[in-house]
Amino acid sequence: MDVVNTARVRQNMLEEECSEVPDSDETVPNDTWIFPLVQMKPLGIHLDELVTKRLLTEAGGDSVVFLTSGYFNLTRTYMQLVLGAAADYRILMASPEVNGFFGAKGVAGAIPEAYVHLARQFYNK
Repeated sequence: MDVVNTARVRQNMLEEECSEVPDSDETVPNDTWIFPLVQMKPLGIHLDELVTKRLLTEAGGDSVVFLTSGYFNLTRTYMQLVLGAAADYRILMASPEVNGFFGAKGVAGAIPEAYVHLARQFYNK
């Protein structure tokens, strides 16, 4: 918990600093954000979930949102947010051949195709 609390304090300090410092070049808006996030529900940390929901809902109609995932398994909530959003979404996912279960015996061997199936269903919506 000490690590988590220290990270929270540091994050709050950085947020305050960033809100006080204007962009270095006021004529060029920022077009790319990178967020290293963490999610630890058993410890009450939902940062990844909160930020992801906000990003998915706040991107305007003139925005292009790039999502990447090694395994396409968006939650139902995230899928609904993307489908109802004004922004243009581009999703990049790994091919089945690079999935750790590719070529596995038994039921595990079907996992890569299950991800493809989920992606196709989502794409068709």
